[in-house]
Amino acid sequence: MAAIQTVDFFPPIIDDPFKYGRIAAATALSDIYAMGAKPHLVMNLLCFNTAELPLEVAADILAGGADAIIESGAILVGGQTMEDNIPKYGLCVTSFYPADKILTNAGARTGDVIILTKAIGTAVIMGANRADVASEEEMNITIDQMCRLNKYAVEAVEDLEVHSCTDITGFGLIGHALEMAEASRVTIEIDYDSVPKLPRADFLAKEGFSPCQAHTNLAFVNDRLYAEGVEPHKLALLAEPQTSGGLLFSLPADAAETALSRLKNHDPDSAIIGRVDEKSNHVIRIV
Repeated sequence: MAAIQTVDFFPPIIDDPFKYGRIAAATALSDIYAMGAKPHLVMNLLCFNTAELPLEVAADILAGGADAIIESGAILVGGQTMEDNIPKYGLCVTSFYPADKILTNAGARTGDVIILTKAIGTAVIMGANRADVASEEEMNITIDQMCRLNKYAVEAVEDLEVHSCTDITGFGLIGHALEMAEASRVTIEIDYDSVPKLPRADFLAKEGFSPCQAHTNLAFVNDRLYAEGVEPHKLALLAEPQTSGGLLFSLPADAAETALSRLKNHDPDSAIIGRVDEKSNHVIRIV
């Protein structure tokens, strides 16, 4: 058995404290799911300004986190709070899992297909919302996706031959695919049109709502990226940081359709977005 430990926390990204708590918890739990494991013990991490905000807000944040923790099946065993001018919430998560069953981002094989379980575009939608450009429906869809646990995606493929897995978070789809490709010593090709996107995410990226971090991520992968003819806003969307993003699976082509049909039961945007080729001069290809 192996002990897996991970920690993640961040400031509010939406005004609703309960949903913010759930999103932060889902994001922290995702690091365990990205290894094909299950969370067992959880500790809360909460920074809060009691002089500026009522304690009811803190209670709602913790309630949102507890909602996700209970759904995950983990046990909340305590935590730590501290005074801070900017609220922050997250979890420290521990899992006990058979070492030979842990998935890493280093196992992708030539001939595999790549599946993504959630749509990208959370940062673009959030940026548009701050500018009062995103609609209420677009925000609701985005928040609902961020609240969803990656638990069910792992369960859907646990009896299949999954070679590699990671979750899509701060480095964007391109950044995390690059990590998988380099660790596996392969080249990953991504079909932009096949990548699931949140409503109007492509349009909003073209309108300039991609965050600065998207361009930082893109600059980091640029010398290992082939994307001839791909419009800049599309690359920015592929590189933007995701909050509570989906899982990226690499698995044999003959298992892909079975995996996809199961994944769509909980994550309807799940899609085959690319394939794994032998290593070439470019680690990531966008077509």
